[in-house]
Amino acid sequence: MSGSTKSSPDWKDAEMFKLKQFTWIFVLYPLLLSPKPSLAQTPCLDFLNPTTIGLLSYLELLLEKNEIGEREIERIIQRGNTGDFQNPILEREAELSSTLYEHYLGVEEYRGRRDLSLNRILRWAAQKLDKEKKEKTERSRIKGETQDPHSEIKFFPIPSGEFKIKKTHKKSIHLTHPFEAMSTEVTQKQWVELMGKNPSFFSNGVYRLALEVNDNLITLQPDHPVENISWWSTLVFANRLSEKDGLKPAYDLSDIQWKKGTSAEEGTLEAISGTIKLNSTDGTYYGVEGYRLPTEAEQVYLLRGTDASQTTPLYSLEEITDYAWCVENTGGTTHPVGLLLPTIINGSAFYDLYGNVWEWAWDWQGALKSGVNPTGPKTGERRILRGGAINYDAELVLREFRNSESPNRRDRTQGFRLVKTRHIEN
Repeated sequence: MSGSTKSSPDWKDAEMFKLKQFTWIFVLYPLLLSPKPSLAQTPCLDFLNPTTIGLLSYLELLLEKNEIGEREIERIIQRGNTGDFQNPILEREAELSSTLYEHYLGVEEYRGRRDLSLNRILRWAAQKLDKEKKEKTERSRIKGETQDPHSEIKFFPIPSGEFKIKKTHKKSIHLTHPFEAMSTEVTQKQWVELMGKNPSFFSNGVYRLALEVNDNLITLQPDHPVENISWWSTLVFANRLSEKDGLKPAYDLSDIQWKKGTSAEEGTLEAISGTIKLNSTDGTYYGVEGYRLPTEAEQVYLLRGTDASQTTPLYSLEEITDYAWCVENTGGTTHPVGLLLPTIINGSAFYDLYGNVWEWAWDWQGALKSGVNPTGPKTGERRILRGGAINYDAELVLREFRNSESPNRRDRTQGFRLVKTRHIEN
């Protein structure tokens, strides 16, 4: 490179600078050549296709530098099986990093070119995915631990605000407390590390691993959402996470009488009688200090992207499968969190707000009413779940994304994510 080349703070060492050089080599090389559609259409010769070779070389380099991984390869296969090559780096994710965005643009240069061989790309992706999974399993067997991308529980801030339930409603719901929400649904690994058991129905599958916890070997699919858990079990998890992080637990369950033979660890916890007491600074549910289940109002606020003008679900029927695991794209099983497009709220990425598993709310079943900081009826028989799941088709995920169940009931399609009120000092 000549002395006039501009340096960038995102490329901090020689290796990364070299990768940047390779980026533009692989982008420009196929563009300088004439398209050769006949090669892409001839399976026995598609290995000669310079555009495809350039793309695969670029993707290989990104894999080597850990700029992309198993999740991105799966995206190529998922969309490729429908006859389309999708950029494995999602634009919404790329916008959060200037380096990643440069790679996103680099791959975009190849999309839409007539001489790109989709069959060759899919074969490459299948081989790489198989290799990645075998290496991941071997690492887990040897080390007894996983190295998955969503093992850490992450909360991102959500501003206070208001929204209308429907276009026809004159009044709005006003949430006066800013809060933090988990970026994903609680995963099996996150549950196992805190509770020591795995209640999930979908614990076996292509991502199955064995994790040793307290001298017990537990089978799990680490990044899949935990499910098959009662509403009561989620409260115990929230309290334990609060204690782990030095917060006062949100729920005082000392007055509850539990059904014999049930346990929070196994997700089976059932209550016979008693009342939940809240450890709240102002006496309201929104005033608790520790981690908690969201209210239904907070769930809908997230589903609308916190956009006050949005009175319907964020996405159309045609695009919902890019954001949600539902009947059309699941194959009858849950999937690792974070594989599909995220909903960007306040500059942060939130995954699986729609689909994968239903998410428990705090509220008893009842009409979602307007007002300030609503929490639903004071008593009831069923608790609200929101967001849809793998057993709902795309239209229902959008049109009827509300459910309710007994807090004692558990199901393979029911999970949760937690929130935490952001207490602002005066």
